[in-house]
Amino acid sequence: MPPRSAWYLLPLGTALLTWALLGGSWRQRAVQGVVTGAAFFSLTLSWLTGFHPAGFAGVLVIEVVLFAAAMVLVDPCPGRWWTVPAPLVVLEALRARFPFGGFPIPGMALGQLDGPFSPAAPLGGALLVLGLGAAAGAAVTGVAAGGRRPRALVIVGALAAGATAGLVIARPEEAPVGRLQVALVQGGGPRGIPAVASDPDTVTE
Repeated sequence: MPPRSAWYLLPLGTALLTWALLGGSWRQRAVQGVVTGAAFFSLTLSWLTGFHPAGFAGVLVIEVVLFAAAMVLVDPCPGRWWTVPAPLVVLEALRARFPFGGFPIPGMALGQLDGPFSPAAPLGGALLVLGLGAAAGAAVTGVAAGGRRPRALVIVGALAAGATAGLVIARPEEAPVGRLQVALVQGGGPRGIPAVASDPDTVTE
């Protein structure tokens, strides 16, 4: 996650997750989802402890349960590797609306800012970027687990060709097209203090 740069961990992590889910029952997939979700969200939501430890625990439980539910939807057959990135995309779409009207921090696509999939953002936003990165990792595992069957190779090749074409088309021009003036305001004040008790001048200073 920003400010760290490690875009390759998304396809690598999805490849390992896909391998772990292969052949598992729905209970095993749920447990795998709990373990994976807890490992991911406990680190990327740790900043919430600066506001309230109980709030961190509550949000962590919600996010882990959602992740586990998404993993239950995965088809554990080797030829259905694409059912791993699909629930991840659905999960991110849900997290953009729930809880609290949307809690996309941390979004799995945020780690792709400097990766090869980020140029797809103008075409389909963060969900497409996430889908491409996760599909890249899951496809590798799918081909390996499928014994390099011709059909699997053809599907993966077609996806790779389509994704590459989309990335090339979506890549922005390097030449400047104009200037834009913006104003940014960082609100908040000291962490852990309710808004009603904060000094209005501190919020906008």
